[in-house]
Amino acid sequence: MTRDASALLSEDVLWGDVEQAILALGISEIVSVTLFDTYRGEGMPEGFRSLAFRVTYRSEGRTLTDDEVAALHGRVTGLLESRFGAQLR
Repeated sequence: MTRDASALLSEDVLWGDVEQAILALGISEIVSVTLFDTYRGEGMPEGFRSLAFRVTYRSEGRTLTDDEVAALHGRVTGLLESRFGAQLR
């Protein structure tokens, strides 16, 4: 299963740091974290940009439920808010 997220982040926050922090959560069901869009420009506060990324979740032995993936993704988005001051979009 995949879940997409878009977050408003300071220009000072590097994508590599975000990716590493997500992987460091130690969630074994996370298979990949991929950045697919960066937006700067009209509608963005000065010094900020929007990053859109996809997290792929998979369990080796069984199919994950929507509720399980939602809970795991909640941990990811919570990390973005608490550690990087992200505003989810």
